[in-house]
Amino acid sequence: MKDALTILLRVAGAGLILLAGLHLPIGRHLKWREDAARLSPVNASTFHVHTFFICFVLVMMRLPCFSRVRRKERPTPNQR
Repeated sequence: MKDALTILLRVAGAGLILLAGLHLPIGRHLKWREDAARLSPVNASTFHVHTFFICFVLVMMRLPCFSRVRRKERPTPNQR
């Protein structure tokens, strides 16, 4: 059971990195640069910061998936 959970967490982490990395080709395909040029400077800045924030959060969410957190197993009340 523990091995399956570890594998699933690593797959989820890899998916998050893939999704963050796909922002560049998706942005080119959807022509975000041309769309941002037509916006007011404040809206264009908000658009760029929000896109960066989404990529940053996706990368940061990956970290727990690949880290090895060791939990100290505490005995349950029945095991004492």
